[in-house]
Amino acid sequence: MRRVRIVAGSILGLLALVSTGTAFMVARSAVEAAALAEEQRVQTDRACRTAAQALGQVKAEGQAIDIRVNAVADPRQALADASTLLIQCPTRTLAPERGFCLGQGCASADRNAPVPEKGPVVMTMRLIPRK
Repeated sequence: MRRVRIVAGSILGLLALVSTGTAFMVARSAVEAAALAEEQRVQTDRACRTAAQALGQVKAEGQAIDIRVNAVADPRQALADASTLLIQCPTRTLAPERGFCLGQGCASADRNAPVPEKGPVVMTMRLIPRK
């Protein structure tokens, strides 16, 4: 009877070691996956900023990215460029306020200012991180 208890205890001890080792392996792979996801997010954000710089003037304001394209020749092409930039920036979205503007009134920082009758067509975008 005593031998049965010793054998059963030994088997249970070995199983405990195996399950502890398995738990450590799972935890390590979860930490590695989180680190990989963070690295991919950083690289994606860097590519987004590079694409924004190719589009126009970029000004980083905290976590937000402000893009301004002066003297837009073709508004349809500007909309296509803005859509392409949003696709290239999956970690960002348009800000609820001052998110996107295309027209003559966008040249002024004040959205309530009167729109000039003639002037350059300007495109502005404000991208913020997704929550």
